[in-house]
Amino acid sequence: MSLYRKFLAGAFGACLASGSAVAFVAAQAEPVPGQAAAMIAAETQIQMAPVQPSAQPAAPAAVALPSAVAVPAPAPAPAPRAQPAVEAEDDGSQVSEAELACLTRVILYEAGAESRSGQLAVAQVVLNRARSGRFPRTICGVINQRGQFASIRSFNAPGGARWERAEDIAEAALEGERAPGIGSALFFHAAHVRPFSGRTRVARLGNHIFYR
Repeated sequence: MSLYRKFLAGAFGACLASGSAVAFVAAQAEPVPGQAAAMIAAETQIQMAPVQPSAQPAAPAAVALPSAVAVPAPAPAPAPRAQPAVEAEDDGSQVSEAELACLTRVILYEAGAESRSGQLAVAQVVLNRARSGRFPRTICGVINQRGQFASIRSFNAPGGARWERAEDIAEAALEGERAPGIGSALFFHAAHVRPFSGRTRVARLGNHIFYR
């Protein structure tokens, strides 16, 4: 063989040898089917640790509040001293001793010389006025009203038996006793004076004429 042919044969053999080596290396580098996937999965698999629920804050313990301090109630004020009173039987109201004295006084002032019925009639007119709504609502208010029993403030009422008799009649009037024929009369005058005009006459009793 010529020198040139030997050179070509050597070069071709080297190429074959080189190709076999490359093929072998490529064959060795090719991963086994399924093994690569397993390896990738093993490398990429992430172990997820179970998430523990966060602990809820404990409810605050109940705080015991101090009991309210008992405050003693103020001592009640002393009750006002009650005045003696006379009960009026017909309407259940109570009349003080001052009111009883006013009624007794007007009986003596207007009818001190009259019979029991005549004195009772005067007391009845005073009580009718106090209950009518057209005059003051108290006995003393009716008697002291301007222009009605004009001189009674200066009247010096007698005491003794005459006062006691008039006071008994006043109490009887307050308890419902009535004079005959007087009814709801609101006015009267002495029989010797000019009669009232424009008022209805209801009765004459003793020395007085009564109107409503």
